[in-house]
Amino acid sequence: MVKNVRVMPRQDQLHPTSQCIGIVTSVNASQCEVTIDRALHQAIIATHIPFLIPGQQVVLVDGGTQAGLLIIAAWPLPGQAEQPMQFNPATGTLSIQAARLNLSALAVIELSCGDAKIRLSIDGKVQIEGAEIVSAAIGPNRIEGASIDLN
Repeated sequence: MVKNVRVMPRQDQLHPTSQCIGIVTSVNASQCEVTIDRALHQAIIATHIPFLIPGQQVVLVDGGTQAGLLIIAAWPLPGQAEQPMQFNPATGTLSIQAARLNLSALAVIELSCGDAKIRLSIDGKVQIEGAEIVSAAIGPNRIEGASIDLN
């Protein structure tokens, strides 16, 4: 927990190496906007922080350089027990928790594990490959297409 935190209303009032707490309002790559005491500020995200989500509480420092504010720590959103994305180096597992996950690529998205593979191409092709493919549904299980080739 951060001690001796002062919330400053304006960036020009921050002194070198001072700390404050803010709320992330938007994120764009390695920069974001943060609200500190109802004022909007630009901030850079430290490289050890894998991602931020609007609404997250963060700790910022101002080293007194032209770089401005730097986000050095972040907490999960209220009601969230864990960060939405975690990497466990012991097992090599990356876990992502989200209401919706959007992945997009310029040419191909490929998910693979051993000999199993799902490939989405820019030309609209979807390929599913594996030693065994199981399709199950509680309701109707429909296959649609201009033509359907079985074996």
